[in-house]
Amino acid sequence: MKFTIKHIFIALISLILASCGEVDKELFSDKDAYFAFVQGSAAITENADENLEISLYLAKSTAKGSVTLEVDTEGFDNPAVEGEDFELLDGKTVLFNGEYYEEIKIKVIDNDITDKDKQFNLVMVSNDIDAGLGIADGELSGMLITIIDDEHPLAAVLGTYTLNWDSPWNGNDLQEINQIFSVEGSDTEIEMVIGYYRDHPEFGLSTKVKGSVDMDAMTISIAYDQETYNDGTHVMSIYGDDETPGGIITDGYLIGDIDPVSGDITFRNPFAIAFTGGPNAGYYEDLYINPVLKK
Repeated sequence: MKFTIKHIFIALISLILASCGEVDKELFSDKDAYFAFVQGSAAITENADENLEISLYLAKSTAKGSVTLEVDTEGFDNPAVEGEDFELLDGKTVLFNGEYYEEIKIKVIDNDITDKDKQFNLVMVSNDIDAGLGIADGELSGMLITIIDDEHPLAAVLGTYTLNWDSPWNGNDLQEINQIFSVEGSDTEIEMVIGYYRDHPEFGLSTKVKGSVDMDAMTISIAYDQETYNDGTHVMSIYGDDETPGGIITDGYLIGDIDPVSGDITFRNPFAIAFTGGPNAGYYEDLYINPVLKK
């Protein structure tokens, strides 16, 4: 069975609220309510046919309230300009009227100029119910948006993917947010967010691994033994795996073949995301068999 973060969150909130009687209402108190983005970053190609949909959620016993957003471009060398590079189609106030999740749409504006990738932050600045903004320490109160220049040599590979794989413990599974970014000044190097800690699915805490793309061979290569996640307590890294007991592979590369038509990336071998720090060090987060990144 396939689960999305959205489904998991709604199920969790429902279970909590259903179990809250007079004795245990303290399990979820509205004084601890907060708004947050589902992920810490997203990327979209400049010439994308569809809008970029951004999800926010309200953790509260009743999903009533509104949060105001703001575009922040301070500190970016190549900032995206609202009205020239993108538009917020739903405005900057997000109203929750009974649903725990709401989405806003961002329309990107294409041009025929090689102007490199552009970025901006979409941040929460206020709300009308005195709730918190973001999770602990303000994490996920803002979201980094990257608009990928479609004139870039790697434009066909850059962007957001869904990772599909078979797990020996969880069956067929998927992760919705995996991203490939360009590296300033390079036509072959990439940075990538891949995999996450299912118990803490805050993508803003995912660490980018480094890799390279060969557009002639239509392949992508990612070196093993790179950190993929670090929230200060739990640390995870990516490795190869030969599907035998103790079969973790620390040296070498994960190779993926890029479909020239669909843009999907099919990896040739399984890989593992394993805990390398924290209380679960030495254990797998999951083993990714038959992994495919789908556009």
